[in-house]
Amino acid sequence: MVRKLSIFVLFVLVMSAASAETLFTGDFESGKLEEDHWQIDKKPGCEIDHTTEQARLGKQSIRFIAATGTRCEILPKYGNPLMWRIFHEPFNEERWYSFSVLLPKESEFAAQNEVIAQWHSSKDRFFGEQAGRGPPLALRIRDGNWRITYGSDSDFLSEPGPKAFYPLWEKKVETGVWVDWVFRIRWSYEDDGYIDIWQNGEQIVEHRGPNTYNDLRGVYLKLGSYHPGVRRVIYLDEVRLGDKNESFESMAPPGSQQQ
Repeated sequence: MVRKLSIFVLFVLVMSAASAETLFTGDFESGKLEEDHWQIDKKPGCEIDHTTEQARLGKQSIRFIAATGTRCEILPKYGNPLMWRIFHEPFNEERWYSFSVLLPKESEFAAQNEVIAQWHSSKDRFFGEQAGRGPPLALRIRDGNWRITYGSDSDFLSEPGPKAFYPLWEKKVETGVWVDWVFRIRWSYEDDGYIDIWQNGEQIVEHRGPNTYNDLRGVYLKLGSYHPGVRRVIYLDEVRLGDKNESFESMAPPGSQQQ
């Protein structure tokens, strides 16, 4: 236990030095996913390309075409590449995230949980921690509804099993229109955490309390389609990440007025 505590203290000190202001903007206007800007995580049956068919702003967006049950995601990267890969998002600091999503009018849905955005955890595998807890925060589609789930665990080593199935909000999916999402989060496995979420400028979640796991490393954002119950086509645009110096007005795309 002393050794674990020492490692944890070292992690906090390094994170404090490495967590300077960060800001990420991905508008997909360049026509390519730059290696220093994005990481691609896809399995067979996934296609990711740029398209002029739809755009929240500008002329292009990114399109995901995901076969049933596959993984089709991208990860925004920012700051020092080594620090991002090792530590990801910091604990106990405010972070902002925003992105816009469009599902075509002909979209079909299944009862199965499909993940569109997830803040993936980083289990402490060197201490024998197992997978299967679920992302501590996720934007999902289930049975034609948007569904936001969360979970937390303050134990340094999580017991096996899912922990992130608590619902925060649910509403029917609208197809054929852009939906703007803005998240304001303080990642913490203690009572000082918070999650504020806006959809199209309307605040839909105001949660206070623990919202992540007691891991050495923080979460990291993945966007796209993970494990859809049907063939999924989805468009993504205007991805932004910010720190405590941001606000709803600076993160939300133009036209998404706070209500």
